[in-house]
Amino acid sequence: MPKLPKLTFAYGTVEKALAAAYQIPEADRSSGFRSMIGNLQKLGALGAQARVGRGKALVYGVVEMHRLVLALEFSEMGLPPATVVGLLETYWESTLWPIIFSAARPIGLLPEEPEGKDTVLFLGGVGLRTDSLRGEKSVVPIIDRCSLDDLPAAMRQWMTTTPNARGLVVNLSARLRAFHSALADANLDDALAERQAARSSSAGGTGLGFADDVDQEKAPRGMDAERAAAYLGLGRTKFLDLVEAGRMPKPVRIEAELPRWDRLDLDAAFEDYKQKRHDPLEREREAIRRKLKEQQQAR
Repeated sequence: MPKLPKLTFAYGTVEKALAAAYQIPEADRSSGFRSMIGNLQKLGALGAQARVGRGKALVYGVVEMHRLVLALEFSEMGLPPATVVGLLETYWESTLWPIIFSAARPIGLLPEEPEGKDTVLFLGGVGLRTDSLRGEKSVVPIIDRCSLDDLPAAMRQWMTTTPNARGLVVNLSARLRAFHSALADANLDDALAERQAARSSSAGGTGLGFADDVDQEKAPRGMDAERAAAYLGLGRTKFLDLVEAGRMPKPVRIEAELPRWDRLDLDAAFEDYKQKRHDPLEREREAIRRKLKEQQQAR
């Protein structure tokens, strides 16, 4: 298995992302959808190392999240939960993980920069209803993949070589793209909620935070670090970290010891962030970078 980023999320964040990716209404999350996820996890969909129900909070790394997405995709195709978990247990290392890895490359997750075309997953020889009528356990004899561009030729081959000429097909890259875009949103929402709660506490429960110290309409053209940070609604330390990382503009030095940030530069940088906010791939990369940095600092 390739080296993976040490990235983890809490259940609430992952479940929120899955609900968004599968377009589950908020009213249905706490009933059927959450029960379906819980059942798959109890049966072992996440792997032996992540069995639930042992008295400690479960965290989701790269492997656990992708196993759960794959389990839900198999469920969407109509496979029974026991068959879904059996496929994951039997074929994860040899077949399914390489397919997941291939499907993640075009969306810039493994590795970080996008590479290649979308990957299509094929399950062949499926007989869900007739297997049960014959008293047989549902099986999937063929698990294969191809690129989206090669799908027509691959389908011709699969349909002439697969038992019973029946198969299930999904653009797995597209499904991972939907999940990771939703995960970036969910993670950002959670982070903003935590930050707002912290600001409310530090501001005596007003919820106003740093930005209230600056009247944006009367902000001067040049601002020191503290005022520039407040202009963006950030703390001084966080703002300077962003400057050092190249994600916020450098100051104009009126004198060697007199750095000032141009309000127009700050506005431009903020607008750039807003544009990236609408790019699902950039949001996901930013979420990964932020999470990795947090976990490195926690060590």
